[in-house]
Amino acid sequence: MGLFSAGILLQTGRDKESISQQILAVLLFLVFAMASTSSNINKLYTDRMWQSVRNAAFLDEYSKFNTTKVTVRSAINNELENDKALYEKIAIKYNEWIISDISNFKKIITGSQYYQDKKEIEIKLMAELGDMEVQATDPLAPGCGVKCRQHASAINELVPTTQTILPKGRKLEEIKANIQRFENEKLNAFCSQGAYADFHLLKGLVEVIPASNYCASVGDYFDKYGSNKLEKLFERVGLPSIENAQDLTSYSENILAVSADLQAISVNISTLTPDYASLKVRTEYPNALNDAIAILENDNTDPDRRDLGKMELRQALIQDLSSEEFLTVDVLFTPGSDVQNFILNDDLSQNSIVKNQNEPIKPFLEMLAKKQDEIITKFEEAMPKGSEIPSFKLVEPDSGEIGEIEQTLSSAFFDTPSLKNTIIATIIGFSFDLIPLIFAFVAFHGYVPEEEDYDPVIG
Repeated sequence: MGLFSAGILLQTGRDKESISQQILAVLLFLVFAMASTSSNINKLYTDRMWQSVRNAAFLDEYSKFNTTKVTVRSAINNELENDKALYEKIAIKYNEWIISDISNFKKIITGSQYYQDKKEIEIKLMAELGDMEVQATDPLAPGCGVKCRQHASAINELVPTTQTILPKGRKLEEIKANIQRFENEKLNAFCSQGAYADFHLLKGLVEVIPASNYCASVGDYFDKYGSNKLEKLFERVGLPSIENAQDLTSYSENILAVSADLQAISVNISTLTPDYASLKVRTEYPNALNDAIAILENDNTDPDRRDLGKMELRQALIQDLSSEEFLTVDVLFTPGSDVQNFILNDDLSQNSIVKNQNEPIKPFLEMLAKKQDEIITKFEEAMPKGSEIPSFKLVEPDSGEIGEIEQTLSSAFFDTPSLKNTIIATIIGFSFDLIPLIFAFVAFHGYVPEEEDYDPVIG
């Protein structure tokens, strides 16, 4: 309509012989022709190119997002390795301390005169019992003679019991039975009497008590004294793999439990001899990072790396980058449509995003840019102070816009993703305006001045 109106204005100006009106008509014609042709090109080009333009935009912008993820993950993983080294350093120091305490306990107990004296009594008791049995069951001279009774007397001194007389026997079997009963009574007394309870307490700490041991079958011996308890503490404090703060906390709690057991042992044996009263147990194994570093000797750890809060942020971020929940975005493509969910992982492609011409890609790219900004913000917060932060190519939400004249002309004539479609849309779009162009041309150039005194009726 604008073109035809400009043509009429041109004809009117011609009739009035108004040069200014004719020039105005030509200018209006050019304006309307350009607007009409641009509109035609926009419609034709958009219909042919919307999918290609949006696909290209998705690939470009999603590549920026993925590059951001890769860069952040790589930098954070490098920092986590440094964090891990610090955690391991603390755990190793804790391990050295508790191992030293356990070893010191074992060394002091086994090296004490008190324990050695008690151990010598046990050795002597077993030797006397063995010698007495040999003497009494000698096939050539069976029975408990002088030497046998000397051994029995020595045993009675070591382990006093109500049964101090060894019954006589005539036959070898009877003699053996009497000897066995005597031995059992003495061994039971040795394993259960209060006089030797302290020795068995120490023995359970530093010696392996096999099931075949003479005390193993006596009442609740194992429940009371155990077997090789200190060596088993070594097994409990074995150094595990320390990857993060949670692992260090778990290990320090385990160390503290073993330390508490050592303290209980120290209390139980401290009154037996002054040697044991001097036993000291380290009780400080903090799981708070700053406290842990503070007690490390000759520590030269970078102070900026001691921020447990940042270490936890790094651990959380690396988990987020692998979390589908964190990487999920909700997109509303058009008002009134259903919200769609997308997981921003390697499986996402343009086929999931670019599906309908009436669903612009901008809402998705806006959410993509928002998630990229969230990752970068968390990354900057998690890095140690003074760290060099890499630059990132940011997602451009306006990329891939098509359908508006300005967007279409920019894509068709400047970006030119498809010269063929640009040419086709231009030719066809201009052709739609060719008729009013011809009309206007004829109107301007086809005017023949009327002859003076010319009467169109008479001719």
